[in-house]
Amino acid sequence: MTRSPLTTLLALAAYLFPLACLLGSDAAAQGLVQVYLGGVVQAPASEPDTDGDASGDDASVSIGSHGHLVEIEVDALAGQLPAELLLHLHVAHGTTGLDLLQLVASRLERVGIIATLTGAATAEGAGAHATSGSLWIDAATRVHLRLGGGLVGEVSCVEGPPTAIRLIPGSAIGGPATVSVAASTAIVMPGRRPIRGRATFSASVADAENSAEAATALWTAATNRWVSERPGSDTWRPIKMASGATITGVSVRAAGRSDWGLEVSL
Repeated sequence: MTRSPLTTLLALAAYLFPLACLLGSDAAAQGLVQVYLGGVVQAPASEPDTDGDASGDDASVSIGSHGHLVEIEVDALAGQLPAELLLHLHVAHGTTGLDLLQLVASRLERVGIIATLTGAATAEGAGAHATSGSLWIDAATRVHLRLGGGLVGEVSCVEGPPTAIRLIPGSAIGGPATVSVAASTAIVMPGRRPIRGRATFSASVADAENSAEAATALWTAATNRWVSERPGSDTWRPIKMASGATITGVSVRAAGRSDWGLEVSL
């Protein structure tokens, strides 16, 4: 039985419409992200070596610490296709945030993700050298950082709020951590310039034993001024301000010696 041109056209439209919706939804869930890294790996002066063989009566030998584990993951679009970078690295003592950014920029280029390395800050003192900078990643959908050990990281969604923020407990270095969230806001009125504002809060996750408890800490700390939600049991998402102001950008920073992980999804 031969189909009429109209029947064929309708069948094609029924197939393409869900596909177009899916592609449109994926394209919307991405944007420009700024990743700031700073600091220097400064592990403890000594630590017990309990994994290797030890001579003598004491099975635990104090050794100088010579490195630190970091995790940097990026999901983004490379052209029209999804791409990812997964770096789980044991880096040497003295490694700077800028060292890591330069490596990440090079690896992102290999997988076709567009990124721009900018603005290195210079340390003070004799023999000073740049230790920090920013990496601007186009069409990003997710950024994951696990730093600590003297390194500092901040993820900024520069074009709007993220869809989810997730904190992952430290794995190698325990201890308290504080998460700081800052947002640019705007009240838009017809025929007038937007009224710009800024909002910030900090939340301690010292008592959190898992990602769900950390998300609860964020939600509780933000309750007074922020309208937010829990997209999942272990994530938190800012929506708008209690004043009605729109959130136009968000920065998230995890500070502390412990290596809490920070994951931001767009």
